[in-house]
Amino acid sequence: RNSETRRNTAINANNPKQPLVAMVVSSSTNTTTTAASKKPRKEFWSKEKAIRNLYSYLDNYKKYKSRPSVWMPQLSELNYEGYARLFNACSRFKKLPHGAAFATMHSQQLLDGNVSVDCMAGLVPFKEWRFFESQLQLFVELRHYLNLHHNGSRDIFPDPKDVKLNGHEELSILIRSHGGKQLLAQKLDMELISTISIQSWGPFSLDFAIELLQFIRERYVDMSPPLP
Repeated sequence: RNSETRRNTAINANNPKQPLVAMVVSSSTNTTTTAASKKPRKEFWSKEKAIRNLYSYLDNYKKYKSRPSVWMPQLSELNYEGYARLFNACSRFKKLPHGAAFATMHSQQLLDGNVSVDCMAGLVPFKEWRFFESQLQLFVELRHYLNLHHNGSRDIFPDPKDVKLNGHEELSILIRSHGGKQLLAQKLDMELISTISIQSWGPFSLDFAIELLQFIRERYVDMSPPLP
């Protein structure tokens, strides 16, 4: 039951079934209705105000969908969730690319103000945490599939075609996005049902990998922005 609960948490955090704003509205209908009846006035959002509102959004997202509040969301998510003003403000301040550039940023860029919101806010860039989360989801979904269709055996890596036919579309997509069956079979020390000879990268424990990634994720859930 514990592993199934964790699987559902990972899926819900990455695949929201309804916008966050709708979930917040449903829990505070009277207040939201009154606020919505007033026509919003236009105002300038500074970078500091955008960050304050971003922190508030991320805190709500963590409460409702169990995602760490130190992970910078994809900007399109803000618009989808109904936070148009925050989306517009963050879009205006997005001046630097995501990735390693944040880790090696020069002080002159800080002085010039050429810093994007997620860097200034002390958040993990979207592309970095999304790969981590996607890999965790792959391992969780793969274990779930093997338990259902391979009697829990970790010896044979499933064929993506069979995975899709068995109704596990998400796992099929994850296998493709992480390099395909041959590469994953090598990395996870598993065999393929084919004549293809593969070279294992060494012993691998799917259960331990999930436990480790879950442990790291839970530590991030306990953190609050900004990160040092």
